[in-house]
Amino acid sequence: MKWTRRTLLKAGSLSALSLAFAPENASIAKAALSDAVREPVDRIPTICGLCKASCPMLALKDKDGHIRLTGNPASPIHGRSLCARGMAAVELLGDPDRLKYPLKRVGPRGKGQWKRITWPEAMAEINRHLKKTLADSGPDSLALLCGSSSAGFIRTLFEGLSCPNIYDSGQARSAAIRSLGYGTVFGQVPDPDYMPELESADCLVLMGCHVGENNQVAQLKQVCDFLERGGRLIVVDPRFSAMSAKADHYLAIKPGTDTALLLGWIHHILANDLYDPLLEEQVVGLEELRAAVADYTLDRTAEITDLPAQVIRQAVEAMTENSTGTIVMPGSHLSWYGADVSRVRAQAILSALLGSWPTRTRPTFDFESRRKPLSFSRLIQQINSGEIKVTAIWGQNPLQAEMAPYKTMQALKNAEFIFACDVLPTEPTLYADIVLPEAAFLERMDDLHFWDLGGKTMVGCRFPVVSPAHECRDSYQIVRELARGCGQGNLFRAVDVQHHLTASLVRQGSSLPLIKRSAGLFIKEGTKDVMHVLPPDEADVPFAEPFGEAESPPQQLSWPTPSGKIEFYSAWLAHNGFAPLPEHVAPLTAPEGYLRLLYGRCPVHSLTRTAGFRWLNHEISENELWLAPSVAKKLGIVDGSQVRLESDSGVRSLTMIKVKVTPGIRADCCYMSHGFGNRSPFVRDAFLRGVSDAALMIRGRVDEVSSTRGLRDTFVRLLRGANDT
Repeated sequence: MKWTRRTLLKAGSLSALSLAFAPENASIAKAALSDAVREPVDRIPTICGLCKASCPMLALKDKDGHIRLTGNPASPIHGRSLCARGMAAVELLGDPDRLKYPLKRVGPRGKGQWKRITWPEAMAEINRHLKKTLADSGPDSLALLCGSSSAGFIRTLFEGLSCPNIYDSGQARSAAIRSLGYGTVFGQVPDPDYMPELESADCLVLMGCHVGENNQVAQLKQVCDFLERGGRLIVVDPRFSAMSAKADHYLAIKPGTDTALLLGWIHHILANDLYDPLLEEQVVGLEELRAAVADYTLDRTAEITDLPAQVIRQAVEAMTENSTGTIVMPGSHLSWYGADVSRVRAQAILSALLGSWPTRTRPTFDFESRRKPLSFSRLIQQINSGEIKVTAIWGQNPLQAEMAPYKTMQALKNAEFIFACDVLPTEPTLYADIVLPEAAFLERMDDLHFWDLGGKTMVGCRFPVVSPAHECRDSYQIVRELARGCGQGNLFRAVDVQHHLTASLVRQGSSLPLIKRSAGLFIKEGTKDVMHVLPPDEADVPFAEPFGEAESPPQQLSWPTPSGKIEFYSAWLAHNGFAPLPEHVAPLTAPEGYLRLLYGRCPVHSLTRTAGFRWLNHEISENELWLAPSVAKKLGIVDGSQVRLESDSGVRSLTMIKVKVTPGIRADCCYMSHGFGNRSPFVRDAFLRGVSDAALMIRGRVDEVSSTRGLRDTFVRLLRGANDT
């Protein structure tokens, strides 16, 4: 069959994605595509702010102000495609639940009892607490929980204040682990969302990657193109995911044994000399690695992973047949079972053995000034004990993004002072002393956006489609006023975000009028001039070209590692007291009568950010619990039954969840989509819809290297009684 994006999206388990990637087939799109917008008089370039993919968009407006959103054809990696979430974003502009003006808490924390105040009153209250805390206790007594597309400015302020307690859940659970895993092997950090190397690859390996369900347009288009031209796909996942249906090799692995599988593959490659011997000149620790994986024969790996040895062999031989044409996707969300950095290092080493290493400029890993990663658990303890005096929560929901939310709630109740900034009255705002209403992304401008195109960089600017509603303000305006109030005005010298962007664009050789005329995007060669926007530990380092064809002499590469080579054995990790080579740590065993709880992405929602979007809820309003037929039969549960979940820590779900009996899940686990079970009654269309996976997670093993707890060591049992609360 000839694979096209349309046939892929219509096929098998990806049927739900037809509305997320092919808008003409979606009922939600019909609601968005008002007949009144058939003759747009204005096309405004903007950038979606609903997930980290930040897809370029065009807002089409007619003479009556009706708006329709579409993909921006000026982007070579996105085109006109736009997911359902992006199309539904216009609903946010008129959402009756939006925060409209600054609020001050007047009741107990967690109750959402506020009174309306003015912006000067709100700014004065926040600055009074900031200045007092800095004077009395220093910057160590400040904390920032941030994560939205507008959080860059508030992060700059807290960094300027020398605050060490800045936590971004998405960064901690994805970029930080990926940086440590790949950085300690190559000295470089790959982009998980778009990989130009895939355009010339023949084989793609996905390990727990939910491509096709996270619906990042550029990535999904790229994988669809790969499949269309006949690329071989290997998928490793305990659940029969969207991409599993398209796989040439699907490995339904036992949860928690991914590192063992990687070590088994590495052993097979080394034992059978299936790697390029030229690699030996480029690496450190090859013999140490060979000794470390000596016991991971196919048979032992099969025993650990609960996979047939023949299936493991077929998959690794498919990889080695394609050699340098094989790509192991780095992955995004990586905090699974603890020891996650070790697993990602094994993934990076496998890539090196396959010849699939970085061949161009990449963000580099900072071996010299790397700080110990911040632990969310420790941060919450400090807030609860009063060590942290001022907590800022900016566009992030730690009550859904992190485990043990009831402990977080208690800490927020005991906090000395909290201010929050958001578009909607989400769960964290219920605990804030001051709540600031932020302009929605369609109403504001933010910092420049950058996309790596492989040797080139696409630069984009978000232009406001409409003016901010009510008394909402853009993040630059809010943060600049806060900065001036606590003596950091020099960090934001531009009078407004337009002037700030003008200065930024001058450094890129452009201007606001020029980039707007070019549909909000332009492409420039290289990455040198744009890498200043990345964190300090991700500055670019120029690279030599990779090995040439077989008949050409090899070129000596220089790697930004302490040894100048690819480091299978990491002396840096050993020096810091960590395992220098990847190690498999046996997964926890489920108590009798319990199943391991797995989670993933819902194709039409951005975690909790879109849980209140009525158009999206028309398609998927609640999550389901995937359950294997053998387990359902044993428990006497049929497809469509409603059950309550109870974790092995004794925590029960607040609501019931519908069971989906399917052979697409292993019998030792169950699965649900993340992002449901919102507990804020002020986001009415999301309130208590579905079950929150995070609410059931109380404990998880800590990854010693990244200080991040794994989220997949929770076990649940099913309670059938509706009154079991």
